[in-house]
Parts: sequence; C-alpha cells; structure tokens
Amino acid sequence: MTDPPAVQCGASPADAVTFDNVTVAFPDGDGGLRTILEELDLTIPAGQFLAVVGRSGCGKTTMLNMAAGLVETSGGAVTVLGSTPKSARKRMGFMLARDALLPWRTAAGNVQYGLELRGLKPAAARKEVASHWLSTVHLADHEKHFPWQLSQGMRQRVALARTWALDPELLLMDEPFAALDVNTRRSAQNEFLDLWQREEHRTVMFVTHDLGEAVALADRVVLMGEGGVLDDVMVDIERPRDLTHIAMDSTYQDILERLRVHLRR
Repeated sequence: MTDPPAVQCGASPADAVTFDNVTVAFPDGDGGLRTILEELDLTIPAGQFLAVVGRSGCGKTTMLNMAAGLVETSGGAVTVLGSTPKSARKRMGFMLARDALLPWRTAAGNVQYGLELRGLKPAAARKEVASHWLSTVHLADHEKHFPWQLSQGMRQRVALARTWALDPELLLMDEPFAALDVNTRRSAQNEFLDLWQREEHRTVMFVTHDLGEAVALADRVVLMGEGGVLDDVMVDIERPRDLTHIAMDSTYQDILERLRVHLRR
C-alpha cells in the first residue's frame, strides 16, 4: 500500500520538549497558592518515547498540558519543537483516556475531523487518509460504524487512528488506555507500540499511573513527586518489544522494582 497524503511537518529540532526552570502554582481556594511543580528542568530529545509516572497530584498531567499550551507556567519556560507550545500545536497530537469521539460521526468521519480542522483538502484526500489509518488499526470493516456501535477498545483505536492521521511530530498521551479492561488494554498497547516502532522519529510524552505500562512501552521513565523529578531511568530493553513476555525480562523487573522503591519512600 502506498502512503496516503499526510499533513506536512517541519524539521524536528534536537530537543522536542524542554522544561526550563519551570514552576507552576494554582490558587488553593483559601487565598494562597498550591505549588504543583517547582523549578523543573527536563528535556525530551526528538524521537524519544518518554513515560511520566507518579502519584496523583504530582504534576504529570500539568506537564502534558503545558506542552500542549493549555497551562501557563508561573515561572520558567517551556519550549516545544523549537517554538512556544501554542505555536507548535499543529505539529502535535493529543490523546486522552476517553476516546472523545463525536457521536454523530462515523469512525471514518471522526478520523477525518482533525484533518478538516487542519485544512487538508480535498475531501477525497481526507477520506483516503482516514481509510489508511483505520485499516492500520484493523478497523477497515468499521469505517461506517458510529461510536455507539463500537466497543470501548474499538473506539480507542479510532481515537488512535485519528491522532496518527495528523502525522504529529509530538504525541501527548494522557492515560490513553486507562479506561480499558485488562485484555483490551493489552491489545490497544500492542496496536500503539507497533505503530510507533515502525516510525520511531515521533516523540512521545506518555502519562500513566501504571509503572509496568511505562517500563514496557517507553525508552525512558521519569518518576515525578515533591514538585520535581524523583527518578529518571533509561529503559535498555531491545526493540521491537513483545509485551506478552516483557514482564519476564530481568531489566524490566529491575527498573520496575527501582521505581516501586522510590514510591514507597
């Protein structure tokens, strides 16, 4: 199959995302401020798959939202793809825990929606791109189905196709598989990892509460807490990875235990 038309992106800089001495504080409701992140320094090289883990409230989603230009810093600066987060939005894709599909659109229509917003014309090109990515995530026979006709796992795969259709340089993912049952979740993880491992030039910032998921998928895991980075570890496990058997890998086990020890402190 020939590659479909794609949204063209600019050249990737050496660093995809940089948090430079970033502090974020929100009003606490009592007239004061609650500091979420304090003087955070973190750099994500282009092409790296970074997983961000930590307890609830440690600032994981705040970091993701800053990279997307949805949250402003209280101090410091965030650089995304060599620009400000808001300026880089057309070069990124955002995937949430819930599929957020439009119920009045078919699977194909939902995948095409982002392309419409990005101004990809003509309509035939959008249709071709949508068909390609739905086929890639094994939903070619469901293009005309509405979200209510699809299982939760299928809907999340449509969301994955919608995100990938934008040809993003940077993927921001906030607990994208958390709402799925165990078996469906493993299937969705495999779908996503298979796509990413074919095209490792895409940078991923992946937020999850699941330490095992983080180690299994990512090149690097950052553990957040106390307003900053508690641990930063490279996952030296060969790719492509087999998620069915990765839990038996000694490196996987060692990194998982290291992260668990930090969380128990």
